[in-house]
Amino acid sequence: MASLTSDQIPISSYSIATTALYQNVLIHGEEYHTAKTFRAIRDNCTLKNSKWANIVHKMHPLHMAIRWSDEPARLAQVRRSAAAHVHGRPLHLAVGSSVAIVQKGGAVRCIFECAGIDGPISVTLADGSKKNNGFIVRARPESIRSPRADEPLILRCRWYAVGQFRYLDENWKPTFVTESRGGSSYLVDDDNAGMRPYTGGIPGMDRSAPEAVLVDQYVQWMSASRRWGQRFLPSDHLYCDLFDRTFWRLIEAKAALDRRTLRTAVGQLLDYRRCFDRRPSLGVLLPGRPTHSDVAFLSSCKITAIWRTASGRFSDSTPDRRWSTRTE
Repeated sequence: MASLTSDQIPISSYSIATTALYQNVLIHGEEYHTAKTFRAIRDNCTLKNSKWANIVHKMHPLHMAIRWSDEPARLAQVRRSAAAHVHGRPLHLAVGSSVAIVQKGGAVRCIFECAGIDGPISVTLADGSKKNNGFIVRARPESIRSPRADEPLILRCRWYAVGQFRYLDENWKPTFVTESRGGSSYLVDDDNAGMRPYTGGIPGMDRSAPEAVLVDQYVQWMSASRRWGQRFLPSDHLYCDLFDRTFWRLIEAKAALDRRTLRTAVGQLLDYRRCFDRRPSLGVLLPGRPTHSDVAFLSSCKITAIWRTASGRFSDSTPDRRWSTRTE
């Protein structure tokens, strides 16, 4: 992704629009995904007479704070590696936003600018525990610093555990990302909207149907049944076959492997995904291994193939098999 500085943005000659993915700017067809871009536009450009003025001035990136271990060695590791390992993906943290590392009493020990988020990946969390499917918040090395005069030395948050992260507004006050649409450029975390817990099978389908049996076998294989649900899709007045609430994955189950069935699954998934404010990853659950050609077809649509093996186990088309790795 190309970088952009304030002296490269002659606002009078560009159109600016917001999209549904965090904070994106479209400038002559180019999409920029950095909070720095927004700050450059907001702080350095005259938009008094522009119809976009009200939009751009509302584009304040969220900050994030992570409650870190009080051990000096673990804090030193953050500075040394230019990274902070966390248990879950910070869905509302934009590239370029500030991240504060906080220790006992809310003391802010260092602040850095987010350069990216990697994962799911094996990580060592703030408390020293290991997690196979955590995330790494990468820091821009030159941005790691102690708090400046205009930044807080103490964050008054209620911390429930070492490793917890909290979102903060532009004034470094704790905030929640809610269902409010009042000019927000952030995605709504619709974690519970229209979601029913997984209780077996597929809603509206006989429990003995091949697709329902396949879903039951997959959930049993993956374990951690509480992470699974079925989201109501209002446009079609039905529930999806399966939804992974932990990793935000939408799964369509099919009982056959022919290309026509796979095309149907692709169309369904792309259609269903429109019902989500926060776009999920897509997967097709199959009773057997698809051909290389079929896997390539699904991959071209950014859809993961998941299949039951002859031994009753499950595998998938990702390099690290993350859609079929069992939760211990």
